[in-house]
Amino acid sequence: MRRKLFAVFILSLLFIGYLAYLNSLPPAVRAYKMARIPENEQLIAVYHEGNFWQFATYNEKTSMLKLYTVSQSSPLWLRSRRVESARALVNYSQVILNLEALKDYKPHERALLFKTLGWKYDGEIYYPISPKFKAEDMYFIAIGTTTSRLNIGAGEEGSSIISWLSGVKGVLTLPTLNNRGTTKALTWIAVHECESHLGKTVQVFYPGITLESDITGVYEVPKNIFNGSTFQKALSYAPNEFKELSIAKLVILWVHVKDEKPVLETVWKLGGDKVCHVLVDINTGKVDGPVCYEKAVG
Repeated sequence: MRRKLFAVFILSLLFIGYLAYLNSLPPAVRAYKMARIPENEQLIAVYHEGNFWQFATYNEKTSMLKLYTVSQSSPLWLRSRRVESARALVNYSQVILNLEALKDYKPHERALLFKTLGWKYDGEIYYPISPKFKAEDMYFIAIGTTTSRLNIGAGEEGSSIISWLSGVKGVLTLPTLNNRGTTKALTWIAVHECESHLGKTVQVFYPGITLESDITGVYEVPKNIFNGSTFQKALSYAPNEFKELSIAKLVILWVHVKDEKPVLETVWKLGGDKVCHVLVDINTGKVDGPVCYEKAVG
């Protein structure tokens, strides 16, 4: 009996010591520890909102993206932990963070950490991105997408970022404060022709940096392509005037060819299962929509 009591006493001391250790850590470091991220995964982005934390990681050896989502019922108590994974579409080695940056976090209502941005807080999270697509380049597809939180292309409407690539995910999407000024607030992805033997290159545009990779494997490629000038013209038709865009959880601008005509398709997801979309004929400016519907469940 005494041995059992002594064991319980030792375990209690260890537990109290562990809680004291967690309490001594800066909030971002504490949450990172609670996420239980393996040492072979490098941190590339952090998002924080209240008791909600997200850590995006990249494994250079396996080319895997992971997203750790943790919720705390209190600063020292973990309520839930969820892990998503996907093979990265580009190499994220250039944006791997130094873990020391976690110590620089200052408590705010919302916070975002990305290498080219540093820590951004509250309204600062809204950032401009101007993708530099060359007019002479020929593109298969271009997609701009944003969510209200970090996303690696898993679990939401439109999550297969480049839908014709057999459901490939693996693109880190950074959150924004809101979606007003949609053409500038998105994380842009483009797939275009290149001179390599593979024939296709994917680019992801982040603030201050563009990550690029050859696409490997056999994928279904659209018959029609468009040039950079078409893309720039498409952005002028982006339907930023829709009030619902400012409260959407997910917004996608998708430039592609439909019925042999270049079109800009805008898709946004509201609360619950409501999804809206609109099509704009880039050559004529004709607008089809918007149309909204409740996504079928099950």
